[in-house]
Amino acid sequence: MGLTHQVIRTFSRADKKRSGGSFLTAVFFFLILVGWGCRSEVSPPRSVILISLDTLRADHLGAYGYARPTSPNLDALAASGVVFEMALAQASSTLPSHRSLFRSRLPSRAEAPTPTLAEVVAQNGLTTAAFTGGGNVSTAFGFDRGFETYVDDPRGFGESFDDIEIWIRTHAQDRFMLFLHTYDIHLPYDPPAPYRDQFGADYDGQINGRKTLDALRRERGFKGYRNQGSEPELEEADRAKIIDLYDGGILYTDTFIERLRLLLRELELLDETALVVFSDHGEEFWEHGSVLHSHTLYQELIHVPLIFSFPGHWAAGERIETPVQLLDVAPTVLDLLRIPIPKTFEGRSLLGLIRGEEAEPRGIASEIRNLSSRVEYPWKLIEEQRGEITVRALFNLETDPFETRDVLKERRDVGERMSAGLNGEVQDGANAFVPSVDFEGVEPALREQLEALGYVEDERPASSAPERP
Repeated sequence: MGLTHQVIRTFSRADKKRSGGSFLTAVFFFLILVGWGCRSEVSPPRSVILISLDTLRADHLGAYGYARPTSPNLDALAASGVVFEMALAQASSTLPSHRSLFRSRLPSRAEAPTPTLAEVVAQNGLTTAAFTGGGNVSTAFGFDRGFETYVDDPRGFGESFDDIEIWIRTHAQDRFMLFLHTYDIHLPYDPPAPYRDQFGADYDGQINGRKTLDALRRERGFKGYRNQGSEPELEEADRAKIIDLYDGGILYTDTFIERLRLLLRELELLDETALVVFSDHGEEFWEHGSVLHSHTLYQELIHVPLIFSFPGHWAAGERIETPVQLLDVAPTVLDLLRIPIPKTFEGRSLLGLIRGEEAEPRGIASEIRNLSSRVEYPWKLIEEQRGEITVRALFNLETDPFETRDVLKERRDVGERMSAGLNGEVQDGANAFVPSVDFEGVEPALREQLEALGYVEDERPASSAPERP
C-alpha cells in the first residue's frame, strides 16, 4: 500500500476525536504528506522511449550551460523533467558504451552472456523496438537481443523518422520500450541546410561538410593520414568552423525531439511515456591536444547529457548534482516499470535520487583501450596500462574542471586509494583492453559505414609508456 493511502487511513481515525483546531492542523499535515507521498510513489509509465544522440557533449547543450542556441527542444524537455548534471559514460566509444549501458556492466565485463535491458523488458510483456543508425550499434554486434523489431538505418533521423512515426502510431495502444539512436551529430559533421550554416555563416575556408572527415583524421594522425603534407594545416578559423558544423548537427537533431513530443501529444501518449535522453560519449575539440573520441577518458569524452522526462509525475526542472553513470539507465528504467532488476546489473536505480533521497557515495569507472578512470567527486584518476607499467594522473574536477593540472604528486594518498578502488572494479587489471571498434568478421558494407564515421582499427598499446595518459 502506498504512503498516500496510509495517510488517509490514519487521518480517518483521527477525525473521530478531533476538535476544530486539531482538524485544521490534521488537514494541513495531510496535504503536505500527500504531496510527499505522490512524489515518492510514482505510477509506472505505460511506455519508455530511450533516445541516444551519439557523440553529444553535455556542455554543448543550453540545459548544461552552453551559450549557443543549439538545443531549444532538448532544453524544454530538460525544463519539464530531471537533469543529471554529471552523468558519466563507461566508455568513450559507441560500441562499448552502448553495450555497457544495455547490460549495465562495465565494458570489460559487458560481453558476458548476461541479460540485456531489452530482453528483461520483453520478458515482462512490453513490445520492444529499435530504430538505429547501425554502425557500432548494428545487429552484427548483437544489439538486437531482446528487440522484436530492430532497424539499422544509417540515413539518420531525417530519412528514418517517418518509419519511427509509423511504428509508434501502429503500436499506440501497446505498452512498449522504444530505442532511438542517430549519428546525425557524429563525424563527418555534415548537417543539411540551413543547419550547416546556422553558426559561422561568414566562414570562407577549406572546411565544408564531409571534408571534416579527412581533416580530423589528419589531426589525429591516423594511419594513412600521417605526414601527408598535401593539405594546408588547420587555422583557427577552420577549427572554429568544425565546431560550428558540430553545433549545427545538434540543432538539426534537436528538431526531431520536438517532432517526437508533438506525435506523442497527438496520440495522447505524452503523459504516460517516460523519455530518457542521453549520449554514449562526447567529442574532443583540441582540449587535450587532439580531436574526435575513443582515445582518452577526459571529461569532454565521458561527461554526457542524461535527461529523464515523465510529465505530470515528477517535479519539473529538477537538477541533480550527484554524479551518476550510464550503467544506471537500465536499472532505472526497470525500476520505473516495476520490473525486478537482474542481479547481473552493476548500476543502480536513480529513482531514489529523483525522490530526493541521499545516495551512498561511490566511485564511477570508465574504460577504453588500455585506459581506465575513476571519479570520486571531486577527484578523478586516469590510469594507462603499458604492459607492466602504469601511468597515472589525478585531477580535482571542482577546482580544475578541464583537467589541466595533474595533482598526483601533491595528493598521492588520494591517488593510491582511488587506484586500489579502480583495480578492484576493472576486470583483469593491467591486462584489460577495451576495443573502441570491432572490425573482425564484419560485412564490407558495415566496414565501409564504420570507416565513413571515422573509425579505424584499434592498435594495441606500445611497450613504452607516454609521459601521461
